[in-house]
Amino acid sequence: MSNSQVFSNPLNPSETTAYFTYYATATLSSRAILTDAVRSMFALDSVGLITFYHQPTPSATFSNPLSFAGGTSIATASLHYQDMLSVQSPNRGLVTGKGEFDQITAPTFMLGAESYRFGRPGMIHYVSTFGDALRTDAVIPISSVLLIGNANGTRQLQSSLPSVQNEQ
Repeated sequence: MSNSQVFSNPLNPSETTAYFTYYATATLSSRAILTDAVRSMFALDSVGLITFYHQPTPSATFSNPLSFAGGTSIATASLHYQDMLSVQSPNRGLVTGKGEFDQITAPTFMLGAESYRFGRPGMIHYVSTFGDALRTDAVIPISSVLLIGNANGTRQLQSSLPSVQNEQ
């Protein structure tokens, strides 16, 4: 795929110009805490679902996380993820993570007159991430993490997303 098929403005590749986005939700499945008088670290395991989207008109923005779930679903995968959080200040932390997602669906979708498929069912991607965590509610708890990272597929080819294959 060319940059112009991935971003509406190839010279400004960002979330606001991305034709392809993803949105994931996860539930905490286990947690371990290590603390002393001045430091805290957490190991958090979660399971969930990640969905990849094609947005014919890019509309994602970090100020509205649900905007990443717009457009047509082009793939889904189960998600198993562990992150290690080092608390830096109240409600803030640095996080590194590793996990995998197992692709469940990969329906064909159209870009212009051509048919494509985003990955394939049964494909496994291994993910590593680094990010900044912000807790917005300590009671429930609710937090968000701004992440960067990469994914390695079962073929050991590094990519930032599962492969997008032309079906013709």
